Amino acid sequence: MNTLVLEVPDDVIVALKLGRITLEDLREKAKLSLALELFNNGTLSLEQAAKLAGMPIEDFMDELRRRRIPITDYSGDELEEVVGNA
Repeated sequence: MNTLVLEVPDDVIVALKLGRITLEDLREKAKLSLALELFNNGTLSLEQAAKLAGMPIEDFMDELRRRRIPITDYSGDELEEVVGNA
């Protein structure tokens, strides 16, 4: 496993503390945001993005639904085939 270091300016730390957001909260939100973005742009698979977010796939899928991010990206023909097979 690799580590990514994120530098957070002091004034941001002060703002976080005022908003009662801990560095752990920030870390979790940053991981989730990065995982959502990398999944949404097709860089990571569903499984990879869930791992990056530190979540079970089902929870990550729930988060995708809440944010209205498509879980699948079918072309028109693929969608017709999937619907036709349902």
